[in-house]
Amino acid sequence: MADLEMWEKLPSPSASRDELLAHVDRRVRQLIKDEVEKRRDVSGMTIGAVMTGLFGWLGWWAWDSGGAWRWFEVPIVFLLIVGVVGFFTSLRRSVRDEKGNVVKSQPAPPVL
Repeated sequence: MADLEMWEKLPSPSASRDELLAHVDRRVRQLIKDEVEKRRDVSGMTIGAVMTGLFGWLGWWAWDSGGAWRWFEVPIVFLLIVGVVGFFTSLRRSVRDEKGNVVKSQPAPPVL
């Protein structure tokens, strides 16, 4: 609440006080909008966590078994990385469609 504490200390008839209050108001509106519109992809997080656990354990087992089993490390590590990246991509709060895919924002049209 540093902004509001600073607002209280500013003199009452001040342009800075009004601008700071408008700034706080914009930030609160943005927080409310983000809370309503942005969400996480729970199914993607679950699949990523399962893949990370499964291929992490499988990679450890293949490495520990030694011999020719170590050749399986290449695809296992690739799938482990896919699982980790998928988990953290789904973890981020962003605007998503019904399937959970991130919706890219449309660029503003050029001003003529």
